[in-house]
Amino acid sequence: MRDYTGISLTPSILGEIFLELYDGKIVKKRDGIEEAVNCFIENGGIVDEGYGVNAAFKRMTQILQKKGVLSHHAYGIWRFHSDIKTKKTAPTEIKKKSGPQKVEYTCDKEVGAGSGQVYVYYLNTYKEFAELKGETEWRCKIGMTNDCAGNRVGAQSVTALPEKPHIALVIRNDHPEMVEKIIHNILYLKGKAVDDCIGSEWYMTNPKEVEQICYSNGLI
Repeated sequence: MRDYTGISLTPSILGEIFLELYDGKIVKKRDGIEEAVNCFIENGGIVDEGYGVNAAFKRMTQILQKKGVLSHHAYGIWRFHSDIKTKKTAPTEIKKKSGPQKVEYTCDKEVGAGSGQVYVYYLNTYKEFAELKGETEWRCKIGMTNDCAGNRVGAQSVTALPEKPHIALVIRNDHPEMVEKIIHNILYLKGKAVDDCIGSEWYMTNPKEVEQICYSNGLI
C-alpha cells in the first residue's frame, strides 16, 4: 500500500484502498470501512475533522459501480470483482497539506479544581466507527499534564497523530500523576487497555466512564 502521508481522505482514495484490500472478495460495509480507514491512517493519511466516512463510502460505491468493479451482494455487503487489477483507472487527484497550521484546542467538559490536569481525548474516527457498530466505547487516550491539556495534546498531535484529537474531558486536580495512574489501573483491571494504537495510555472506554471512575473513587 502506498504512502498517504499528508493526504486527506476522499471517496476516490477510499476506493483505491478497498480495491487493494478486497480484490475478488465479499466484504461487509462496516468491517471494510474500519479496516480501510485504519490502513489509510497507518500509512500517514489524514481524516479531516468532521469528515463523513459513511458519506465517502456511499460516493465510493457509486464510483466503483460505474467502473464495473463493484456489485451489491446483499444488504450491507459488497462484492469486489477479481479482475479489478486488470482494469485501468484514472489517476486519483490528491491534495497535500500546504504546511502546518496552528490548531486551537478546547474541551467538551471540565470538572474538578487544581493546578494539574488529567485529560481524555480520542480521534473522531474511532468514535464514528464505534457508533457505526452500535458500540458505546472506543479508543480513548488518558494522559496528564501540569500545564494545559490543549498545549499538551497539541504537541502530541503535531508529530504523532493523523487527525486533530477531540478533547472530551479535563479533570482538574492537584495530583495529576496519581489520578492518572489510578484511572489507568482501574481500566487495566477491567481489561480495557489497548496496545495497537499510536503511542501508549489508550483504553477502550468513553469520557463518561472515566468521569464516573473519578467521582466513585474520590479523585475529584
